[in-house]
Formats: sequence, C-alpha cells, structure tokens
Amino acid sequence: MSDFKRSPSKVWWASDFLDRREEVSGSPGSQDSGFSDTETPPLQIQKTTTNKPENLSINYQEKSTPEKSRLDFPRKSLFAKHSPKVSRNLFNAKRCVKDALNHQYAKDVEDKTRSSERVESGRSLEEEVLRASRSLPTREEAKRAEFFNRSAPAVLEEVREDEAECADFSLSSDCESELECLFNGGLDSPKHTSTPKNLVSRMRGARRGGSSWGGHEDRLHHRSPELLKNDAVQKWMHEIRHQYDQECMTTLQAKSIAADLHQKVANMATYTTTNIKNIISHSECLQEEFKTLNSEKKYVGPLAQSLAGNIMDFFKLYSEVTPKITKQYDAIRKATRDDLLTQISPLFTLWESTFHTVLEKEIKKLVERLENPCSELDLRATVTGITSLCLRHESLIEIFTKSEVVPILLILCEKCEGSSMRSLLLRALSTMCSTTFAVRQFEKYSGIQIISETLTEDLSRPEPERSEAVALLAQVTAPWIEDNHSIKGLADHSRKLVKSLTKFASTTKCCQNLLLCAAALANLSTMDTKCVKYMLHLNTAEILLNSVNRRGPCASVYLLEQVATLVANMTSVEVARQHLTKLSTIPALLCFLKCGGVGEEAEKRLQQKAIIALSRLCSDKEAATQVVELGGVEKLVKMCREKEERFSNDAVLVATLATLRKIVDACGKDVISVEDVQELVEPKLLDSFLAYSTQSESYV
Repeated sequence: MSDFKRSPSKVWWASDFLDRREEVSGSPGSQDSGFSDTETPPLQIQKTTTNKPENLSINYQEKSTPEKSRLDFPRKSLFAKHSPKVSRNLFNAKRCVKDALNHQYAKDVEDKTRSSERVESGRSLEEEVLRASRSLPTREEAKRAEFFNRSAPAVLEEVREDEAECADFSLSSDCESELECLFNGGLDSPKHTSTPKNLVSRMRGARRGGSSWGGHEDRLHHRSPELLKNDAVQKWMHEIRHQYDQECMTTLQAKSIAADLHQKVANMATYTTTNIKNIISHSECLQEEFKTLNSEKKYVGPLAQSLAGNIMDFFKLYSEVTPKITKQYDAIRKATRDDLLTQISPLFTLWESTFHTVLEKEIKKLVERLENPCSELDLRATVTGITSLCLRHESLIEIFTKSEVVPILLILCEKCEGSSMRSLLLRALSTMCSTTFAVRQFEKYSGIQIISETLTEDLSRPEPERSEAVALLAQVTAPWIEDNHSIKGLADHSRKLVKSLTKFASTTKCCQNLLLCAAALANLSTMDTKCVKYMLHLNTAEILLNSVNRRGPCASVYLLEQVATLVANMTSVEVARQHLTKLSTIPALLCFLKCGGVGEEAEKRLQQKAIIALSRLCSDKEAATQVVELGGVEKLVKMCREKEERFSNDAVLVATLATLRKIVDACGKDVISVEDVQELVEPKLLDSFLAYSTQSESYV
C-alpha cells in the first residue's frame, strides 16, 4: 500500500508522470480514476509524496515529474467492493480535526518524508496539513502522530448523521475555508470578508453533490448556530437586506396588477362568447353562399351542393339531423341542375329558423350566467363579452333585450359596490338601450333614478363611472330612437340631472366627457322643455361656450354640433333669447356657419342647427344688430346664392332667407344691397326659395 496513487487531477508523484503522461487529457477534470469532487464513496488510502520540481509549470499539460514505478495492484481495485474505505468528511466547524488519516500516513508524517506537487492553482488538503506540521516543534510531532494513529478505523461502515451534516466539506484544494476549520484561526485568517467562507463552501458542496440550498440553509440555522454569531455573517446579512429589498420593491411596483386583471378578463370573455361567435360566423358564411348561389347561374350545381353540405354540418354541430332534413338533403344531391334552386330554398329556410333557435338558446345561457355569476371575475368577463357581442353584431341586441338582460343589468348596478364593476354594467346598458323596447324596459325598472344617483353623488363616484352614466343618459334620451319622445321619471329628476351635468362639464378636462355632457344636455332640452329654465339658472350655455372657446380650432365638430343643438333648443323659449344675446352666442353661431368643404353629415347638421338658432335670435333687434356688425349679412347672402356654401341643403336655404328678412325688418334695408333686397327679401319667401332651390319640382 505504500505505492498508492491518487487521481492524476489531485496529487502527483515524481516517478509516475513519465509512464502515465499519455493517459492524461487536456482538461484537469476530464480524468479522475480516484475519488474527485463529485464522488462521495471515501476510501482508505496510503500515499507517498515527493517534492515538486522547480521547473514544473502550472499548466496541466506542461507539467513533468521524474519517473516512478507502477503500482502493484491494478487500477480498477480502487473501486473494488470490499476495498478499504475512509470518510472524506474529515472536519467540522467545532473541532480542528474530526477524523484522521490512516496509520501509514501518520507514520509518513512522523518520518518527515512529506512531498507533493500542485496540479491546480490551490494546494490539496493533505499538503496543507503536512506544511503546517513542519512549523511545529519536534517535541510535539510524536503527539500529533499518536493523535493520527487513534483516528478512524480501517473501514468506516457508517458515518453518523450529525458528523455528515456538520462536516460537509470535500477534500478539494480550492476551498480555503477548510483550513480555517482545521486550525481554528491558527493561520491568522481575516476576521471580516465580503462573503462568509463557511457559507461559500456549503454552497459549493451543494452544487457538487446536487443537493438544494434549502437543506444547507436549514442546517445553517439549526446545526451551526455559532455561524450566525459571526460578525462577518451578521454584517453580510445586513448588507444583503439593504441591497436587495429596494430592488424587490421596485420590481413589484413595476408590475401592473390592473393590466393582468384586464387581460385575464378579456381571455375569459373570449372563451365565454366563443360558441356564439362560431355560430354567427358559420351563419354568415352560409348566407353569403346563398347570395352567391342566386347570383351565379353558371355554377349552380357545385354551389348548391356546397351550401347543402355546409347546412348539414351546421345541423350536426349545433342541432340534430332530423329525418326531414336528411330527406331534403338527399333530394338535393339527386336533383338536376334546373331543380337545384327549387330544392335548396326549403332547406335554407329550415336552417334559418334553426339558426335563430340555436342562437337564442346560447344567448339565454349567457344571460343566466350573468344573472347567477360564480365570482366577480366571472361577472366582469360575462358583461364584457355581452358588450363586445352587441357592439359587433347589432342584431343580437333585440335577442338580448327579449331575454330581459336590461333589468338584470339594472339590478346588478344597485347591488355591486365596486366602481369599476358598475362602470362595466353602465356601458353594457348604453349598448343595449338603442331600441325602443330596451328604453321602455329601462324606464320601467327606474333606470333614470340610478343615473341621477350616480351623477348626484359626485364625491363618492369616480369620474369614469359618472362618464358612463352620462353616456347612458345621452343614449336613452337620443332623439333618433323611434317613438322615444319621453321617459318615465325624467321630469322628477331633470333638475338634478341638469345641475350635475353642468357641474361635470365645468370641471372635467376630458374632451370625451365634455362631449357626452353636451349631448345629454341637448337631448334633455329636446325631450323636456322645463330643463331650459334650469339651464338658464345654472348658466349652462355659457359654460359650454366657454369650454368650446378654450379649445379653439381643436374643438370637435361633434361637440360644436351638440352645443349648437342646445342653443337652438333654448332659443325656442322666448325668455332664453335675451339671455343668449348677452352672451357671445352670435359670434359662435356665425363661426358654426363656416363650411369646411368636407361635406360630412356632422357639418351639415351643425350648419343647420346654427342657422335655426340665428333665425330665432334675430327677432330681437339687439341680436340682429350684432349679426350686421360682425359681417353676418354677407355670409347669409352667399349661403343663399351658392348652394355649395350650404351643402346643397334646402332646409338651410329656408332658414337663411327667414334670417335675412328678420334682420332687414329690425335694422332696415340699408344693411343689404338693393339687388339682394329685390331677390331675397321683397319677394315672397316661396318665390325666393324656388329661385335658389336645388329641387326641380314646381310648388303650387
């Protein structure tokens, strides 16, 4: 056993290098026939070391050593089943030496035949022990040898658990912490380091052995409490806390919880409405094929067969195939080219009725899910899905309304406490209330009261929720809804509504909210004339005109249209005319008459409302004088003579002729030229209209 040879990657003998040089690879860790850092089975070994040559290079491939005789036993005997073993865990944190080397190694220490060579940049643990033993007095060498002799037996069958946990250090020479444990500070190691060496060695051991850090951390707190008392450890732990706490908080603050929730709701809404979307998509394809079949007479046969096959697929997916359907399908397959159109029409009619039945069934399921949600997240997803479906497919609004979705949404608005949830419900109601039947359901279940409460409680209701309430009010009071002349309960809440809308319009900085307020006020003035008195008292028109003036050219044409509509409705009341004349209403209305040349419908409506308001205001001499002073007469004459200036609108022509006649009556004929007086003012209104009208019909 005196010629024992360890792995070439760890310890070198001077006489063995030349014989085994061809077995060495280029990588220090590529060959390791003994036990290395990654192997756990310890062996009881004997070693003879020699001094390192002076000219030996640090590079693994460049090292050389004197020749050494071969070992007496084969190389594979190192891994024999019954070979002597020794524990590699020689040290722990409490004692300098836990286990010792074998008897022969102690004898070599006593005889001072110690020598070794470095394979890597660091020294092996045995070499450090021998180097340290040279510095001891000769008198104590015998005692140290005796200490080594009474170390572990030749075969260690089992290592105790506490020893294995506390001594979890390998024999690798790159762990300097092992020397600290061995000599217990005898080598004058630094008191404070950037990272505790024991902790680093444990982490390295975890990486080698494949165990997780959690086990080592547990042993760190429970098995080695004295390590936590170390000043370096305490200082390191204190610095780590201040270094990474701020980074963790910054990372958490950068995460958008609202965005994640919105994405999750969107995904759930898509999943909830997938079946309805598939049914609608399939039906649109079938309807398009049927239209193509009726228009393309050349390919009637293939188109009819394709349409019949797709109809059968629809029945198989969403309904059942009855014998009647099968019989019609077989008849189409056997029909001639001339009879295909006759045979396909009954099948398509049957499919249409089945499609509506299937669609209503799916919508009822969605409404039931809305009525009985399993969670708030599910309710959000359902409401979002319903709103999305109705915005994309207006034909579904009637089916949802018949399923009584409007009362359910109103009840949920009263029960829900979250502002964002109520905003979603109000938006869904705004989408639904686009038909007369939906508005009648809305007024039946006190929808106006819910809007009034939302707008009145402006301190407790956020602006997005109030904005949705204003949009709902503008929707249910829209004049373009058929037979929507009044709403039950509107007169009882009109004063509160006008006050809340005026305040909201004066405080909001959002152009969209200002537009919604203007539209709601204009609709209220159209539906209930009593609201005009409240608007005069609250200076509603002045607030809106000032808001438009602040925005200047950036003001939306739709905002101008709503303001012009409100002014036109207010001028229908005689008391309001004097009030509006004192404001900057006349200059604003003249600006509204300018033609942008685009010809959009909004600009046509804006010009029409503005000229109607002017014609009503010019009954007063003061208002007519302002029009003359601002050069409005020339603009009005131009609108009468050139149809492009009035978008070829005959209604605007009539209002313009009436305005000129009122101005002449109030200010005299001197404000207009003689030619214009003869053609636009002196003749009867019908004659002037026929002279400049774009219509070719003769009026009687």
